[in-house]
Amino acid sequence: MGDARGYWDGEMLVVETTHFKGIFQLTSAAGPDLRIIERFTPQPSGSLEWSVTIDDASGWTRPWTFSMPLTRGDESQGPIENACHEGNYVLGNILSAARAEEKSAED
Repeated sequence: MGDARGYWDGEMLVVETTHFKGIFQLTSAAGPDLRIIERFTPQPSGSLEWSVTIDDASGWTRPWTFSMPLTRGDESQGPIENACHEGNYVLGNILSAARAEEKSAED
């Protein structure tokens, strides 16, 4: 939906997205100058702190930020990329096959 550029700031990964286009522009408060800044910061606990800052003077009076920790349930859970899956209908099959495999191991 936009142009994302990432860079490292020490141990923190920063991803800035600009130039949003298409239906997103029509269905949100976003204007042409929308800028989203995501920060992924490793924590001593092993989790990641994910924060997102929305900056667009045409939609909001000032930038605003929210954040949340990203954690794993246990060490067996690896990362799953699900951000860019448009048209990737195989992902559902992969996940359902993994759940079936887990269930058969329990039986």
